[in-house]
Amino acid sequence: MKAVFLFDFTGMMAKPWIDGGYECYCFDGQHELGITKEGNHIKVGMWFDPYSKLKHVREIVNIVG
Repeated sequence: MKAVFLFDFTGMMAKPWIDGGYECYCFDGQHELGITKEGNHIKVGMWFDPYSKLKHVREIVNIVG
């Protein structure tokens, strides 16, 4: 089970799902660039450009699966 959260630097929105055993991907430009895994909490450092939405969707699908 996986869940995706955009603009969630703190992980507060993902916490109930993390506690429920979901693998939670939190995408935010404030995270360190790349992917950092802390248990079920996966932090992805990624900035979003409003003119590149489809590109970002493809990147998220590639990361999350």
